[in-house]
Amino acid sequence: MAEMVSGMEILTDSSLLQKYNVDDLPVYLNKESLFDYPEKRVTSHWNDGLEIVNVLDGCMNITVNGVEYEARQSDVIVIFPGYVHYFENIEGNNCSYYCGVFHEVLLSNADSIVKRYINPMFHSFHPGVIVFHKESEYYKPIKEVFSRIGVLLNEKKFAYELRLSACLHEFLALLCDSVEQSFFLYTAADKTSYDAIRNMITYVQENYGRVVSVEELCEAGHVSRNQCFNVFQKYTGCTPSNYVMKFRLHMAKGMLATT
Repeated sequence: MAEMVSGMEILTDSSLLQKYNVDDLPVYLNKESLFDYPEKRVTSHWNDGLEIVNVLDGCMNITVNGVEYEARQSDVIVIFPGYVHYFENIEGNNCSYYCGVFHEVLLSNADSIVKRYINPMFHSFHPGVIVFHKESEYYKPIKEVFSRIGVLLNEKKFAYELRLSACLHEFLALLCDSVEQSFFLYTAADKTSYDAIRNMITYVQENYGRVVSVEELCEAGHVSRNQCFNVFQKYTGCTPSNYVMKFRLHMAKGMLATT
């Protein structure tokens, strides 16, 4: 069962199936609004590609790995693959933004480049997000490259695919320049709690047709009851029971909207 929202499918494992809007390329780019989504928030999810968000109007809270960031107008937010995150409105106000998701197959497959740059960005356990405000040193070049990507995908001139790949490499190089080596460090404890929340969220969304108990979640995540509550609070901002209730309501509203 899946729900269509803004050109994407929200799957029952909470991942987003991108309805790529570029022929034969794993690329998604679309203008979106929080008010396009049920409850005016983007539910907890993760992607298998690099997600880039550029806020156009308003502001919103983006929570990644349990850490909340305020995304203001014009900010560029980069969310790395596999990290649980969600977007929420602030004081009931809407927020519009461009959202792009780009799969790593668009980048070089040369062994040295993959090992040194692409794997750390796409597969390592780091904090999972970088927020570029206007005052950030790399804000201007980061936004300029993302804007060029938008133009390329809009015009689709001959050989735009090659220029797109070049822009993504340039974007990745800017990301590498903007972070310290410590950005790529992630502890075993962090990985354990991250794996637990993904397993528990997946279980909820595979069984949303019934009320899932905390005990079932603990078993799915291989954690104690206390750990279950702590991990849910950290990554989703609510208790396990509240998450189950909100997601069931979310899916019910989606089904009503399509009947």
